[in-house]
Amino acid sequence: HVEARSFTILDSPSEGLAKAQVGPNPATDQDWQLSAPAVVGQSLLATAYDLAGARVACAASEVGAAHLRLPNQNLAAGVYLIVLERYPMQSSTDRRVFKVALIR
Repeated sequence: HVEARSFTILDSPSEGLAKAQVGPNPATDQDWQLSAPAVVGQSLLATAYDLAGARVACAASEVGAAHLRLPNQNLAAGVYLIVLERYPMQSSTDRRVFKVALIR
């Protein structure tokens, strides 16, 4: 006998960066601001890549911080991928990718 059940996990500590956000998107003359729930003993690392895969910007937060500023002043207008990670990583949910635009 096989029985199917469904369930929902609310506010799981392992949800990683599911609630992380980046803005403004699109950005014009402001740096990108990233936020995620703070975790004791972990930092946030953000790396921006152009669509060719070249790393074009990176920034790191203080340990336990919930916010991070990623400068984009030296970047050309276009679409970028921002990889946000917790460090040290403890699971695959400690990484999230955002697609963002920069308008000049």
